[in-house]
Amino acid sequence: MRNCALFIIAIILVLFSVILVSQDSFAESLTRHSSVGGVEVDISIIEPGAIYSGDELIFSAALNTHSVSLNQYVIEELFYLRNERGAVFKALAWESPKGGGHHRFGNLRFQGEDRDEMPIILNDDKYVEVLVKGLGGVKESVFRWELPLNGQNVR
Repeated sequence: MRNCALFIIAIILVLFSVILVSQDSFAESLTRHSSVGGVEVDISIIEPGAIYSGDELIFSAALNTHSVSLNQYVIEELFYLRNERGAVFKALAWESPKGGGHHRFGNLRFQGEDRDEMPIILNDDKYVEVLVKGLGGVKESVFRWELPLNGQNVR
């Protein structure tokens, strides 16, 4: 009886570990990293469920450097969203900004629909990209997410 209880506890612990690892793996799959002109940039999709909904798309962004001051940039003017069809959309806003100088953190908000009120990201799109233009003297850097996101259901 005691061995059976220990066996059940062991199975529960293994299942719990698998769930935690898969959640961490999914969160990591939502983040992209690159060095852009001496600036380390991390961009993460905040609300993966909004990708196909037509709702505004929100990405967190962290910019870190020791070579240039980031205060010289209007952050929301650096970031663009591009869909598979090549349509490009400027960030609407840089929200909840934190830091300054060499470290900037916040959320980038992009429109979810085009002028015709169609979702920017369609169900059959294979990827979405965030572009960074003009940061650290680099013309353009691309951060790409393959779609659907890690097992995400397409409506």
